[in-house]
Amino acid sequence: MKFPTRLTVLLLNATGTTAHYFWPWFIVNGTQFAQWKYVRDVAGAGYYSDEVVDKTEPQFDLYSTNFTCGRLAFASAEKTETADVLAGSLVGFRVHEGLPEPDANYSGLQHPGPAQAYLARVPQAVSIKDFSGIDGEWFKIAALLAETDTQWVAGNYDHRVINFTLPATTPPGKYLLRFEQFWPSPSFLQTQFYVNCAQINVINHGAAGSLDGYPFAKFPGAYDYMDTGIWAGNELGNNQGLLKYVAPGPAVWKG
Repeated sequence: MKFPTRLTVLLLNATGTTAHYFWPWFIVNGTQFAQWKYVRDVAGAGYYSDEVVDKTEPQFDLYSTNFTCGRLAFASAEKTETADVLAGSLVGFRVHEGLPEPDANYSGLQHPGPAQAYLARVPQAVSIKDFSGIDGEWFKIAALLAETDTQWVAGNYDHRVINFTLPATTPPGKYLLRFEQFWPSPSFLQTQFYVNCAQINVINHGAAGSLDGYPFAKFPGAYDYMDTGIWAGNELGNNQGLLKYVAPGPAVWKG
């Protein structure tokens, strides 16, 4: 695949893209599926425009229901398909920074920072298409944080895909898979979150782990503006001291 030079990116940005992005492609064991096939589509910012570039605007409001899966994501649940995923698979999301087709594949990660993934199991008597996740019990399955003291794992423009492992002990069933990647800002209320959710059906032919006693998160509700992992100091904002970073939310579920 041909990737753009810095000049190309600048020219593309000048045609209407922003330095923001979203995650519409779901990936399973290296296979990338069509945009929004398994990921709930989102609305644009402002007046909820349908323009692709407007979908890139980050989430700032930690207490909005849009923080669950993205702006008005539940509205697209009915048309979103559900991916069958074997527990233990490598799954991931690919970034889109609002470039018009066919240039979307040139998209890159504009804001290095932590990336985390959560699962919320759909109640047995409920269809996944009727499950918003707002009242879900979310457990963290991945936290991709610092690689070195000055570099995030999701640390540069060329980091177009973020992969993580769906735990091999994940109990079978239907889930929302919530993915967030964010830039912790040193300025209050300015941390930028990029959130999307995939609909998945976990297949597990082995032993399932227990969630008894796990401190489930709620979205919205799990994070606070005063969390040190969200309102970062100047050192962190300048990509220094990253190994000391403590991510918001509960610990990663160990199965």
